Amino acid sequence: MRQNNVVRQFVAMTLSSLVVVLILVKVDIVGRLAYSVEKGRIEALREALPSDQELAARFEPDRVVVATVLPGVVSVSAERTLTRADFEDLAPELHRHLFPDAQNGEDDEDEAGSNGLAPSSSPDDEPAFTMPPGQGSGFIVDAANGYVVTNSHVVARSTSISVRLADGRRCEAHVLGTDAKTDLAVLQINAGRLHALRWGDSQSMQVGDEVFTVGNPFGLEGTVSRGIVSAKNRSNIVLHDIEYQGFLQTDAVINPGNSGGPLVNMRGEVVGINTAIATRSGRYDGIGFAIPAHRALKLVPKLIRGETIARGYLGVVMTGGRPGEDRMRRLGWAEPGGVVITEVVPDSPASRSDLRPDDIIVEFAGQPIASNANVTQAVADTVPGTVVSLKVFRQGEFVTVEVEIGAQPEGFSTRLWMRPRSED
Repeated sequence: MRQNNVVRQFVAMTLSSLVVVLILVKVDIVGRLAYSVEKGRIEALREALPSDQELAARFEPDRVVVATVLPGVVSVSAERTLTRADFEDLAPELHRHLFPDAQNGEDDEDEAGSNGLAPSSSPDDEPAFTMPPGQGSGFIVDAANGYVVTNSHVVARSTSISVRLADGRRCEAHVLGTDAKTDLAVLQINAGRLHALRWGDSQSMQVGDEVFTVGNPFGLEGTVSRGIVSAKNRSNIVLHDIEYQGFLQTDAVINPGNSGGPLVNMRGEVVGINTAIATRSGRYDGIGFAIPAHRALKLVPKLIRGETIARGYLGVVMTGGRPGEDRMRRLGWAEPGGVVITEVVPDSPASRSDLRPDDIIVEFAGQPIASNANVTQAVADTVPGTVVSLKVFRQGEFVTVEVEIGAQPEGFSTRLWMRPRSED
């Protein structure tokens, strides 16, 4: 009898336990408790988020920067007509632009019009082609005179230029001056009620400083992107015709159409002119380049006056990179910086001085030299006719050499620096 009672009690307890389990499963008490705990945690986090007032205070400086800059940024549209010779010269570049996804770099043998190019006529009846309008950006630097700064490549070969202001007005523009070697151009428009941007100090910008890019990527006018200065003084970058670089690098978004627009600091001042991107896709890949304002400021007044940019000329061939470093070590130079002269160009300012092959330039006009680009830029910035002192390392000793900088010969180019050497 006692044994039967024990069995009955065990069975009853088992059934009760099963009933409790089934109830818990049915009602999901554990899940409900877990949900309540999670909900309480989320609510507590939400309460810790900034209020609308706190967010407004946090972003107000950025909003003020944007509000002061946008009215001075313009969209630039340039019509171009190319002769057949021009078209043939540019055909590979145009093909890459018009057909970025084409395979093997080849195109169907269609009419020019099927490639986005419309046949036109030129004054001398030579066959020519009118390209679709080039789109870029720019910014007003003088409201009274209607001066607009943009990139040279935005308006190159143009037959007519149109500028669209931030308030929607459209104005015809004409070119006052261009400089392909730095990719700068100054336009003039005839309009009132303009808002000019202020120049900032690009040399005081540091890596990590916050900046905005402002422009018209893909024709989307008034687009603002935020980032930082990623690096300074980027040179030796192969970019169309630009020879004098020293770019500010930024991760703020730059896309086709941003060219010529401003890179501004957190005071709304222009510290650079957005110019190019490093990309394998043809679109933004996180690396953009801007002409620093301090370099533009040396040239813009001259371009406004329509002056030809006179650059200095030295007449040496220099070897950079690893070959240059190896050569300098063999010559006994183990310090950082410096560039080695491999050749003195005949009938040049250098040939009329005491500069020699295997001289290692360590200072130019009192400024330390870290790379070929330093010498290239320093020489170009020197007014022809100026006598400068170069400190060179020669056969284990430092020697000072005086050189009278000449004017760049017609057609001179530093494009050799894209190879392992450069000529200045």
